[in-house]
Amino acid sequence: MNQVPGPRLRYDALTGVRLFAALWVVAYHIKRANQRWLEANHPDLVRLLDPVLGQAHRALDLFFVLSGFVLALNYLDRMGGRFDLREAGRYLWLRVARIWPTYLAITLFAGFAIWFRHWRWHSASVDELTLGSFVQQLFLVQMWDQPTGKDSSWAGPAWSLSAEWLAYLLFPLLAVLVLHVSRRLRTPGLVTAALVSLTPLMLGLLAHHRFTYEWGWAPRVLSLFVAGMFTAAALRTVEVDDAHRRAAGRAAPLILLAVAGWIALTETVLPGWWAGFLVIAWLPFVYCLTVGRGPLIDLLSRRWIVLGGGASFALYLLHGPVLKLLRDLTTHTALLHVDRDLRIWVELAAIPALVLASMAIYHWFEEPARRLIARPLAKRRQQAPPDRQVASPAPSAHDRQITSA
Repeated sequence: MNQVPGPRLRYDALTGVRLFAALWVVAYHIKRANQRWLEANHPDLVRLLDPVLGQAHRALDLFFVLSGFVLALNYLDRMGGRFDLREAGRYLWLRVARIWPTYLAITLFAGFAIWFRHWRWHSASVDELTLGSFVQQLFLVQMWDQPTGKDSSWAGPAWSLSAEWLAYLLFPLLAVLVLHVSRRLRTPGLVTAALVSLTPLMLGLLAHHRFTYEWGWAPRVLSLFVAGMFTAAALRTVEVDDAHRRAAGRAAPLILLAVAGWIALTETVLPGWWAGFLVIAWLPFVYCLTVGRGPLIDLLSRRWIVLGGGASFALYLLHGPVLKLLRDLTTHTALLHVDRDLRIWVELAAIPALVLASMAIYHWFEEPARRLIARPLAKRRQQAPPDRQVASPAPSAHDRQITSA
């Protein structure tokens, strides 16, 4: 592979975009929970929002692409030459340090919320609160024996993290494959490889007209994850100069406009399920956010947005149990009771509080826990002989900035 040296890449925009992707999912869940009331009282608003919020699943697809892309940028050279069990162990330990503390804390909170809602208002079922289920949640494998994500996780959206954990475990082997291929292909070939990686996903879409068919989560996650890895491999072969950065910066918002246009077409002219094909756009979009320079990249790289993107992992996991608890509180308690017409506005008003709470979790719990768990590897790297220090990765930019959803 002809890797072209260039300036150090920044991941701020990749982190920042996660905040908006997570908010897309939150808004979709609020709309879905209030769908009947909205249709009865604001049908015009429903028709306006449905095309965009109805495609919030595409935010998950962006998360899957981002994970494969950033992991490949950070670990492909370290792990792609040949399979190294020790190197794979280091990588997995850093993955655990990144996702497990926050995931476990919010999962336990979600389990408590289910029990409390059942005990106080009988508004939730405790059938899933079993020892076996807890063990599955603990090891992030609760999705692996489920055909769909429905009711698989105590913190509902965590089903996608369980699915993505499978891709994380396979990454050391996938890295060997991707690097082996990338050494034999130039940029056009690697772009083609990224698109070919989406074949299982697209075949499922053509056969079932959706991504959420039984067991469809596996080809969905793995296809997008590997496509992200090949996109990162293609980036490594490109010479990134100022003109290239400006062109990528102009292309990024145009890709979003194309996504919006495609959604509009599937609402008016094309069959609705064709909206699934827009996941292809996430590959060049992620590339442009990485190398581009322009107003959109500057916006996504603002400090508070990057902080929100770092907190998007907690926001993604936290919003489900909190919103369900809030609905019960505003329905069944005299002190917090609100009329049905006001309930959706209470939920929308809770979004900033959820974002702030997630930022607090990220700053005061997630990052300190990550550093604590990753510290033994950093110490071992410092103590290693000079000829072995390169082979012992410390927490990388990925492990400092990128979270998974």
